[in-house]
Amino acid sequence: MGDILVISFSDPYIGHYKIYTWNWQTGNRLHVISNWGSLYGLALLDHSYLVILVGFGSLRVQNPALRLYDIRYNAFQHSLVQTDPPAATMPFLQLNFPRLRKSISISSAPSSDNVLIWQDIIPGRSIQIGSTAVSYSHIPILGIQLTLLRHHANGDGGATYFQCYYIFTCVDRLLRIARKRKSGESKVLDWSKWGVAGTRWFSGDYSESPARRESFPHTGITGYRYVRFSDGSDHEEHENKDNIRDVCVLDFKPSHWEADSNRTQVMTRENQSLIRHGGWPSPESAHVYGVAKSPEGPPSIVVGSNTPTILERKDGFAEPVESRLPYRITNRVQPVPRTWRACCPGMIVRSGGT
Repeated sequence: MGDILVISFSDPYIGHYKIYTWNWQTGNRLHVISNWGSLYGLALLDHSYLVILVGFGSLRVQNPALRLYDIRYNAFQHSLVQTDPPAATMPFLQLNFPRLRKSISISSAPSSDNVLIWQDIIPGRSIQIGSTAVSYSHIPILGIQLTLLRHHANGDGGATYFQCYYIFTCVDRLLRIARKRKSGESKVLDWSKWGVAGTRWFSGDYSESPARRESFPHTGITGYRYVRFSDGSDHEEHENKDNIRDVCVLDFKPSHWEADSNRTQVMTRENQSLIRHGGWPSPESAHVYGVAKSPEGPPSIVVGSNTPTILERKDGFAEPVESRLPYRITNRVQPVPRTWRACCPGMIVRSGGT
């Protein structure tokens, strides 16, 4: 981003990571970040803050968290001559995720199972969509994938897949917390202090098949929108020789849908139940209950903060996990070919629909 280059190294066997930032124009090293924990991913929130997804624990990784680092630098670090190495940079904010049950953990090894979902934008850099240039001063939404493992009760050390979750975090809220801190202050916030209003959780589809895991998308967020392609497992009629898929779009910016309310459908009890338990609601199912579909585009459902998602002990957590970030979900009624994957960024940045 700009003149900053970020490189990370991690050792999952001892649970330690190092991150370096450079001014690539001068070659000066700006920051050295070194800490204990399993590193799963990093992202630049804006020109000032770096966020990482990390996990830690004594015997197994049971404490995932976000750590924020201040990576602003002064005029001295712009100099072409660097006389002293930079001092170690420590996190000024740690945002803890909900506590897991004793028998549940996440893998300590870097893999596609626990990641930050990549944004298609870089803060401050414009992207061209047709005749329109779009840029953001910071990434609007941070996407996270966490995969939970269940350990065998016989104590043999083995573990099997338990559940996968997608977590979408409002970056505006993270930045408000970050900017309220006093100089030199560091904080650790539990889930209840930051995560309820600022996130939304979804249960993810997963298979223990390596081929299935490799097909899982770790991209798909542009601005405030996330695109999800289904694999057709819920729609057997779509499994044909044309190799086609359904697509849905999550939009986390209310102004995008407030001016487009004619496509919004009434919430059904079925969808309310899905949302509460972390499922993906289905707008087209509302048609069964007598709600007409708009001819102007695919149907949508708006899920407000008054409709929470609540995960419980059976979902892998030591205590209930509540999330209330509002969003709109839009589904295409007709299946979408796999070749449309390349069009994702163009599909999800237009404010007029998918």
